[in-house]
Amino acid sequence: MGSAAYRILQESITNVIRHAGPTRVTVALNPGIDVLEIRVIDEGRRAAPGEDPAGPHLPAQHPAGNGSGSSAKVGHGILGMRERCQLLGGELDAKPTPGGGFEVTAWLPVAPTGSRL
Repeated sequence: MGSAAYRILQESITNVIRHAGPTRVTVALNPGIDVLEIRVIDEGRRAAPGEDPAGPHLPAQHPAGNGSGSSAKVGHGILGMRERCQLLGGELDAKPTPGGGFEVTAWLPVAPTGSRL
């Protein structure tokens, strides 16, 4: 589970850099008894120099939340993160936020489905 959590964080932050550019990102790891929740939220594109900073954030051009973007290989993009979660018996949700950013939330079981103690 540790390597899956690392890869999900890595890919989520890579997507922010690639699609939103300079912005603020919040990363939260919420360990539970049975599940580790990973949440990565960005605020979307920031105003460029000379633009009104008080204006609304520009929407980030993140890949589609359904994983139908151009990166369809396991380990790449939202689809890869979703497949990685599902292989361990977890789930992944990826969607735009109302403020123009993007949010990725993954739930990974502490003991993968089908494993024995």
